[in-house]
Amino acid sequence: KALTVTGITAPGQIYNATTTAVLGGTAAFLSAEAPGAGTTSDGKPYTGDTISIGGTAAGTFATKDVNPSKAITITGNTVTGVDSGNYTVTQQQGLTGAVTAKALTMSGLSVPASKIYDATTTAVVSGTPALTGSEAVGAGNTSDGLWYTGDTVSITGTATGTYNDKDVADATTVTYGGLSLTGAEAGNYSLTIQSPDAGKTITKKALTVTGITAPGQIYNA
Repeated sequence: KALTVTGITAPGQIYNATTTAVLGGTAAFLSAEAPGAGTTSDGKPYTGDTISIGGTAAGTFATKDVNPSKAITITGNTVTGVDSGNYTVTQQQGLTGAVTAKALTMSGLSVPASKIYDATTTAVVSGTPALTGSEAVGAGNTSDGLWYTGDTVSITGTATGTYNDKDVADATTVTYGGLSLTGAEAGNYSLTIQSPDAGKTITKKALTVTGITAPGQIYNA
């Protein structure tokens, strides 16, 4: 008789460039029923039989890519015990899990310590934006900001810088923007734009006075 496995969950995970699904919960068989009760296709063991669930549940996605709801194939559960020879195992069905994008960090941008007031919040950005680096699949962790070797991903766009305020008295920080990811695996990642630069100021613009004339005068010492 085939026994149905239940109790496994999929809490969701950050993209890790593999098809391995992170599982939660505890694998178990359905509650036992009395001999002669139920049906032979209800997936339940019979009371009085000595069996238990063995093995280790493993989950596999069809693809490695980001998706809010991906089907998971479960393997690895077995049936053990004196009466295990009377049963087979039907692995848990219908389980889905979410794979979300891994955040990549970047650096390489800079702005001058200050600019002269021009009535805008636009900062002059220099440097070349670059991803922090890559790592082998299975190395590091999903929060280290690194992309996985074998994936094609890079930065595209034109870097921008924006002061938090246009006025001399209040301008203190520049925030970067204008960049995104491109490449075959770009959809598996999100870009963490370089952290704002603090201590960036706007200085006063010198105004030129005109319109004064000198008609001439008699010596007055």
